Amino acid sequence: MNGGNWSSGVDRFFDGTVMLDDIGREVIRSAYGNRLDRVGNFIAKYTLRGKGRMIITTNLSANDISDKYDDRILDRIMEKCIILPLHGSSKRNRNIIV
Repeated sequence: MNGGNWSSGVDRFFDGTVMLDDIGREVIRSAYGNRLDRVGNFIAKYTLRGKGRMIITTNLSANDISDKYDDRILDRIMEKCIILPLHGSSKRNRNIIV
């Protein structure tokens, strides 16, 4: 899906489960004055046409999602997803031996 029409490759995922991990960390680029928001566009298309499941992880609040993407994307996430808040301290800063 590098180069070319990225969104056309999205169609092959519409019947399966899609995992979008840690949304909000990606950079939204601009080209010729247009926003190239691939994650937001994917969420919009998948929630409209998708038959499968979509799993999203993020550290963003609802307000942060609205600010980063827009209200349309937040509305679709809130409509189509079950919100499971996870509480607790971050494991990133610990030295864990598995």
